[in-house]
Amino acid sequence: MNEKDALISIIIPVYNAEKTIYKCLDSVTRQTYSNIEIIIINDGSTDPSGKICNEFAKTDKRIRLRNIENAGVVAARKVGLSMATGSYIAFVDSDDYIDVDMLEKLYAAIQSKDYDVSICRYIIEKENKINVTEDNTAFEKNLESSDERVQLIASMLLEANWNLPRISYNLWTKLYKADLIKKTFELIPEDMNFGEDLLCNCLVLLKVNGIIQIEDTLYHYVIRENSLTNTPDMYQRYFNEVKLCTCLIGVLSRQKNWETTQKSLLRFFDYRLGVAKRAIELGYVSDNFYFPDESKLLGKKVAIYGMGLVGKAYYQQFSGNRSIQIVAWVDRLWTHNKDDLIQSPDILTRIDYDVIIIAVKDVNMAEEIRTHLLKKKICEEKIVWVKPEIYG
Repeated sequence: MNEKDALISIIIPVYNAEKTIYKCLDSVTRQTYSNIEIIIINDGSTDPSGKICNEFAKTDKRIRLRNIENAGVVAARKVGLSMATGSYIAFVDSDDYIDVDMLEKLYAAIQSKDYDVSICRYIIEKENKINVTEDNTAFEKNLESSDERVQLIASMLLEANWNLPRISYNLWTKLYKADLIKKTFELIPEDMNFGEDLLCNCLVLLKVNGIIQIEDTLYHYVIRENSLTNTPDMYQRYFNEVKLCTCLIGVLSRQKNWETTQKSLLRFFDYRLGVAKRAIELGYVSDNFYFPDESKLLGKKVAIYGMGLVGKAYYQQFSGNRSIQIVAWVDRLWTHNKDDLIQSPDILTRIDYDVIIIAVKDVNMAEEIRTHLLKKKICEEKIVWVKPEIYG
């Protein structure tokens, strides 16, 4: 077999994805790069997901289906990797789907100079609304020194100013050389259910000799609003963050250049644990409000107006996105709140920001706040209110 015809293994863990698995598998089976094997791991689904996968397997000989007892996504991916016979590995989640030429383009990129990893951009889709993620810059990079690898990890963790491009830390926008990803995944704890993608890619970056990122947006990341994974339990989030940080220290501390990596990790931990701790202090938001146009705030300085349930929810949401900088949180009744985060709206005349988000659910109240801000001579174009949406 010529290298141009190298086999690509696509690993798809499936758990209760009845509503999305058909579209997912349809997109994978229609790839323009046809020399693929599709490995589906049905991770103990209790809905008809397994039946749908079985129907696909009957009509496409490239599909290999394995049914296992529910063990979690890391264990399912490990089973898939043990079954994979391809020279290259890609991952797709069962909620998502991919463009028909994704594998063709990623393979052409990785083959261009025999790189270890190729990467594309992705789209977030939420309730039929499409939000393009950050513009991850196209680049090619031969990593000849451990210092360069550590700097790339720091850039991924913190979006630090290393004069290096940002790399998303998910698994599913990437095509990996099989030997590299198989050896790396052996180090990921099977009971890890949060941040496993980040840990894996940190380890990958320590080993790669070359990486390429293309500008094409080829992966569709679909958020199901009624999914339990999208309902924030702030205490669980904090414990998950602690576990992620512990795993990162445990693995990366054994690598070269630990002193350099350590500085970036400490800043990363301060940020992640600080956000989670603050979310607990603010209290659990039972209504699960969220701001629907988050992509429009990427790279911007944001002020939040409103300290009620919607305001708390927006604070939690924006704090979880490192591309959004919260510069102020204000409310006219700020003196009634003991949290020192809440300030007087008067500060808006003295600080720099790109947008003020009015965090209330009632349109009449939003107009009242808008009028109040205009009287303070706040630029009208910077004032934004959209009706908050609710998970579930």
